[in-house]
Amino acid sequence: MTAVEPEVLVTALGREYALLKLDSCSSTNDVLRQMLRPATVGEPFERLPLFVQAAEQTAGRGRLGRQWRSLQGGLYLSLLWPGLLSAEQAVSLPLITALAARAAVQPLTADEVRIKWPNDLLLLEGRGAAGRRDSPSCPETISPVVKGKLAGILVELVGGHALIGIGINVVPTTTSAASLQFVADTADAAAAVGDNKISASESDCSEGLPSACLYPAACCGQALIDQLRQSLATHLLNSLEQASAAAWSFSGFAGEYRRHLAQLGEWVEIRDGLGSEIAAGTLRGIDVQGRLVVCTEQGEQLVYGGELTQRKPPRERGHAGRR
Repeated sequence: MTAVEPEVLVTALGREYALLKLDSCSSTNDVLRQMLRPATVGEPFERLPLFVQAAEQTAGRGRLGRQWRSLQGGLYLSLLWPGLLSAEQAVSLPLITALAARAAVQPLTADEVRIKWPNDLLLLEGRGAAGRRDSPSCPETISPVVKGKLAGILVELVGGHALIGIGINVVPTTTSAASLQFVADTADAAAAVGDNKISASESDCSEGLPSACLYPAACCGQALIDQLRQSLATHLLNSLEQASAAAWSFSGFAGEYRRHLAQLGEWVEIRDGLGSEIAAGTLRGIDVQGRLVVCTEQGEQLVYGGELTQRKPPRERGHAGRR
């Protein structure tokens, strides 16, 4: 464990938090795991939300244990929330964290930032009517162009302690279009890597979805990263305090989450970790428990978890190249 000591900072809303900044680590969640050992963190840090920020990660990971390269140019941040949570209470954390992260990054880009359920952030081309879908019964006929994955989130519960890891592409690296890169482990994913377009989503790696950055140039990178960290800390701590006061219910966040949900009105497939289909149909929204609402051929289905992928409806498949 590094000998560097955390410093105490204050958010824009006056909330104190502790921050440990590192040049490099395996992953910021791993650092927090080590700090959970007895006597590793003393007062005042054990009573404050504790963030760990690294300039790069050598063994970053995402959902389902997938590996990521986390190069300099991104914000890699993990939060240890003070207090203990049950598994039931922690269910809402990935969704609430995604909302807070979206709120932090949206003012910094002219493009639309939306949430890919449950907790990825996508960058869509432009803002405005093309990105809004206000009626679940009237989906958009023209979908906004997805530029790529902007951020990923991993929440882990260790002995009742919530570790919330966030990776955001802020500025390009010198060697690639983005800093947060999925380590391709299939032939399809490897084939998708080219022209600086790195497969950015664990569930969409075979589709070649590129990574996206907040800023196109690497100038003033660290200053922008620190500015984003402060904004993210403000939004995330405020949201978690609201959730804690509401007994960790997601119901107060559901409406806002739905307004920023990507693929709303689109045909999607949700599969489990083994690739078996859970549901397929039109994405209609999300309920107060954070479950996806999918309109399938058999009727409305609620989905608790899985990997979501956007697809063409069955009636539109198989027609490419026909005259």
